[in-house]
Amino acid sequence: MFAFSQAQRNRLPPPFDFTADSIKASFVSFTADSTKASLMGDQYDRALDSQYQLGKDGSFEFRLKQFHLHHNLDNVFVMSLKQGKWVARYFDRNNGIHDGLVFTERAVDQAPVNQLWKLLVDKRVLTLPSQGKIANRLVGYKVDTANLPYGYTTHLEVIDGVEYEFSLHAPTGHRHYSYYSPQAYLNKFSNVEELFDAVMLIALVKKFLGLPLKVN
Repeated sequence: MFAFSQAQRNRLPPPFDFTADSIKASFVSFTADSTKASLMGDQYDRALDSQYQLGKDGSFEFRLKQFHLHHNLDNVFVMSLKQGKWVARYFDRNNGIHDGLVFTERAVDQAPVNQLWKLLVDKRVLTLPSQGKIANRLVGYKVDTANLPYGYTTHLEVIDGVEYEFSLHAPTGHRHYSYYSPQAYLNKFSNVEELFDAVMLIALVKKFLGLPLKVN
């Protein structure tokens, strides 16, 4: 019989409070690459930049975009570091899919934004690989005793999931990476740390915004 122990990883003492640590996180160093935003992500970036004049003129910017099957549920979270000060903004798309790209900005409490960034860095927001880079580890293997020595592999297929696209922008370059329904994959492949970190990044942003903590 085997038993598994459960350890807490960097868990904050209750109550979970972004203002519990006054350290001002400003570490934004990342390795730029040639990755590009998805077609939908690029459209959303252009629409937001045009509608709210978000131009990436700061020293650093982070964006987290969520794409649903029903696009009126989509949203974009933006953190910008300008002149040493973090500013967080949140936009959702509450119009129909055929009504054009129109976003509504929601109020965001700026007080805990420094602590949020520190927590995101702890969960590898700057270095996490894209889900496609770990696809070879998201496979199940089964032994077919009736047809030895052969076996077969299984792959998880998520229908009607949610895609989360992460973007990092700096004057020196950019990088993009994405995860499709990472919680669903983590439920199946619980030993894959990258899935764990992706879910944590999304949940931390939701916690910061006061949104329900469900991650697909």
